Amino acid sequence: MAGIPSWTTEDLNAFGSLGMGSGGFGPLYSVGFLEMLRILVNQFEVDQQLILNGISALTQGFLNTPVRWPNGTRVSLASLGCVRVSAPVTSLEWNQLTHNPTVTWGGESPGTQDFAAVVVATTTRAMEVLGLTPPLPQDNVNNVLTQPAKRGIRNLHLMESSKLFIRTATKFWKTAGIPQVVLTDELPRAAYCLDYPQTQNGVVLLSYTWGDDSAKLLALSPVERFNKFKDILGIISPEFAEGLVPVDGVDDIYNVDWEAEPDYFGAFKLQDPGQDADAQSVYFQYLSVLDGNDRGIYLAGDSVSWAGGWTEGALHTGLNAACAVAHRIGGTKVASKWPLDIDASQYKYTTP
Repeated sequence: MAGIPSWTTEDLNAFGSLGMGSGGFGPLYSVGFLEMLRILVNQFEVDQQLILNGISALTQGFLNTPVRWPNGTRVSLASLGCVRVSAPVTSLEWNQLTHNPTVTWGGESPGTQDFAAVVVATTTRAMEVLGLTPPLPQDNVNNVLTQPAKRGIRNLHLMESSKLFIRTATKFWKTAGIPQVVLTDELPRAAYCLDYPQTQNGVVLLSYTWGDDSAKLLALSPVERFNKFKDILGIISPEFAEGLVPVDGVDDIYNVDWEAEPDYFGAFKLQDPGQDADAQSVYFQYLSVLDGNDRGIYLAGDSVSWAGGWTEGALHTGLNAACAVAHRIGGTKVASKWPLDIDASQYKYTTP
């Protein structure tokens, strides 16, 4: 890194534990350091915003916020009945008769339906489970993705991540001398206190871990983890640990291991060294709309972006895929340039 002629083992261990003050980067040392550089250069960890009503408020906003149609009518996705909930997609195929993608879903009201276009915005591992990467059929009829895109989906590294939350009776950390953030090189790794203004309760992200630090915890139940975390934090800051009392006991301990979550199978994309070509193949897959073999299926989400794990990555790829859909169904651009004008071949990530 510029300005740092060399790092000692102690420097590497410190950066591994503390990062830039938001959490240790040690579990990320095995991924491509370009991924870590992107975090720094793009300042993804700068000016973070707290969604005051919880992250679900974001999706509710997309669902319920009305927009104005050209005819003056104000509608929302909810008012149009455009969203199916509790309907996990189980397969995505190409219909040879209609020349459209076919989506099959389960849940309480399972079904199958053709769509003019489909944007797949889930993790790469979920894409693989959905059946987007089977071997190339002899007739090439049912092939919905190119071989490079399939390879990218199969190969790209998805980081493990575990989080454990508790709800406390008060925002105890507002007492003088009690930290709001605790970073450790022990099992809890990173603890953050979250101040939601609409409640007197406190919310503590008691442990946020990545990679191997997440894998260490998989065999422990949420209650076992909580007890271990509290014991360790009690040595570091007894006053902080004293406030870690869930309001409703064990019922107020919330834990997620993203690698074990159905339909996710991991947390966020951080590619390994040498996987830049794989990332390129999935990021630019939306340009398949310009190909004569276009199947109307376009990849999106942070897992196929250059900003894995960040909203920015999801937005970039989502806008690209939306432009591909617009083009497929006959839309035209109004700006001087749009994502379909880019020449992806100008970026070289493979050796001749």
